[in-house]
This record gives sequence, structure tokens and C-alpha cells, in this order.
Amino acid sequence: MKKIQWVSLALCLALMAGLLTGCKKTTQIPFSDLSWDATEEDVLAAEGTPKETYDSVYGGNAYSFDKTFLNYEGTIKYMFTDDGKLASVAWAYTNDADMVKRVYNIIDEREVKANGKSEYSNTNDTAYGNVWYLDDVDVVITRLDLESGSALQYAYINNNYSKK
Repeated sequence: MKKIQWVSLALCLALMAGLLTGCKKTTQIPFSDLSWDATEEDVLAAEGTPKETYDSVYGGNAYSFDKTFLNYEGTIKYMFTDDGKLASVAWAYTNDADMVKRVYNIIDEREVKANGKSEYSNTNDTAYGNVWYLDDVDVVITRLDLESGSALQYAYINNNYSKK
């Protein structure tokens, strides 16, 4: 009986400690194994040699790599701030309009299932998109259909750096 009381007390204390310290769920990026505290060195160690390196819109470096997601060959890019913080991770895919639409719909259905209806939606003749504003990230899916080809981008943007 005493053992059960101690276990119950320990569980209650752990729960209270979590509530008091504001334990918060961190959204996992589905197309990367890295977390928001990843450094540029972590990215290079995990992904290998970048396909391209350029200036990030957040003031730091951006790196792109070939990346398969959901069995589709695309490109992943990691964007850093000028002080080395990971601000955005995005996966892009290009193909003919039907294939891009198919992949867009798969990703959109996954996000709706995980996060409910999009809080912002855009549809017109050539551009489509949905946005989810979550506790720690904004999730943005965009699709562009042009005569020259179609593309989509699936981005996770750290809330510390996104502008709604």
C-alpha cells in the first residue's frame, strides 16, 4: 500500500512540475528528423553536402538538399537567421500539374487530419494554398500551376520568425 502511495505522489509531482514549467508540445517537421534547435552543423551532418547554399531571407545561410518525402523526389531547404537559429524548413516538389496536384492533396489531407481545417486558404486559377497557425510553427502548403510547369512547397516556419 505504501508503494502505491509513493508512486501516486511521484506521478502527481511530475504532472504538477510539467504544468508549472509550461511544458509545451513541439511540432515535428514531417520531412526532416531535425528539431528547431538544430544548428547549421547538425543540418550538414544529417543531410550531407548541400546541393546549393545561399543567403536566407532571415539573414543567415540557407541550404538545400535532394530529399525524398512520401516516395516523391524533391528538395528540402533549411533557412537560418543571422544568429544561427533555424527559422524555416521547407520541402519543394516539381512535376506536371496532375502529379503536383496529387502530392499537394496528399499533404493537405495529412495536415487537415492532424490540425483541422486550414485557417487561411487561397485558390485561384494558378495558385493554391493553405496555412495552419500552430502553437510553435506555421505550416504553409502552396501550389503553383503554370504553363511552364507546376510546383509545390510545404513549409514549416518557426513562430519566432514568421509573420502572419
